[in-house]
Parts: sequence; structure tokens; C-alpha cells
Amino acid sequence: MAKKGYVYLLTNPWIRDPENPKDSIVKIGSAVNLENRIGTLDTAVPCDFKIEMIVEIGDCRGLENAIQNDAAVKELRIGKSEFFRIGVKSAKENIRRITVAYYKEHRKELLKKPIIKTKIAQLGRAAATIRRNREALFKGDIRFVCKRKGVEAFGHFVNAGKEFVVERGSVISRVPAGSFEYSEPTAYYKRWKEIVEQGLDEKGALKDDEHFSSRAFAASVVCGSTRNGNAEWVNVDDESTTLGKYFGKDS
Repeated sequence: MAKKGYVYLLTNPWIRDPENPKDSIVKIGSAVNLENRIGTLDTAVPCDFKIEMIVEIGDCRGLENAIQNDAAVKELRIGKSEFFRIGVKSAKENIRRITVAYYKEHRKELLKKPIIKTKIAQLGRAAATIRRNREALFKGDIRFVCKRKGVEAFGHFVNAGKEFVVERGSVISRVPAGSFEYSEPTAYYKRWKEIVEQGLDEKGALKDDEHFSSRAFAASVVCGSTRNGNAEWVNVDDESTTLGKYFGKDS
């Protein structure tokens, strides 16, 4: 069923192609509630996304698919993500071209002509609140705990959100799940084994802070099995609030 909403074109100075850092990377996607979507995306990276262009249309998902599957755009797509190796100017030209063609083909269903905007005002209260939460999160002001049988670990973000630290004194699982050794990514098991053998004190707690590149990595090592970091880590002061909720994810 067609849903009225927005197709967006975003850029972010923090996101670069590791193989070609000077090349532009843009994000092209859609949302029914643009403000909430952008605010949620901003929680995933240290720098805010910049809205370069939006198209308000009666079928945002349909237009998004048309853009992402257009021959000129599709070949520049990075995997199956919403990211594309394309300059902003070229992306705008392609989006405008495809929007016009899409409207001509689906005029009867869309009823109203799409509205294309390239000058976008700052987003409102909802996005601002999400951004403030993200800032507190990435500064390490919010602490999380992971509790399971034999596990009680505490953690927080550091380095502008690029790393998740499991704190000294945390108790982690010393018995791995049977499949953990053979699970992907294998780095999880290797790190768990290394810490159990060398990084625990006589009480089985961490001797030092342990830094991880992701919340999932941290949760998996703490639990001795591949875990979902969004669900395993919960706010120390409100255990009904998972870490994932700060990223717009329930699990």
C-alpha cells in the first residue's frame, strides 16, 4: 500500500569510502516521519547528517525503489545499503529526473504532484531530543549493564561513540556457548578466550577496562556467546530501556 512521505538525500562528513576517502558518499532512503528518521540516523554516528534534498510524495517507498534501482544509480550502490558512491550534484539531478518520470507513470495513484526541496530548514523538537540523547550517550554519560546467569557487566561509550568500554570489575561468563568458537565473526570468541585466560582477577572480574569496536562485540564477549548488543545492554538507571532504543531499535 502506498504511503505518503519523503525520499531524502543525505550526506555526513564522518562517512567516507575507506578505499577512496575523497569520493563522495550519499545516503538515499525514504521515511513517513522524516524528523524521527533523521534524528534516529544521527544517533548512529558522531556527526549529524545534512539534508541535501527531500521529495514529498504520495508513495515514498515506490519512489525510493525507483531511484535505487535506476541503472545510473544502482551501479553506484554500496552493497544492499542506502549508501551510494555519487556526488551530491549528480545525485540531485538523478533524483529529480527519476521523480518526474515516476510521477508521469503513476499520476493517477499519486493524485498530487511531488514537492522537491533542496533548501531545508532545521528539524524540530523530536530530532533535537534524539540528538541530545546521542550526545550524552557518546560522551559516556549514560552507563549500561548486561545481566545474565553468572554475568554482571557494566559499560559505556567513549571516543565519540566509536568504542564501547566494558568496565573494570565487570563479571563476564567464563563458560562459552557450545557454538561460540565456530560462530561468525570469529574475533568474538578469540577475544573472549584471551580475556578469560589473561584479563580476569582471582574473583573472575575484569582487571582493566576492555575496549570494543561495537556494542555487539562487547555483549558477545561478556556473555560468551554471539549476542545482540542492542538488546543485551540496558540503562543502569532504567533497565526497561535497552541500548537499542537510543538508536531507534527495539532489539
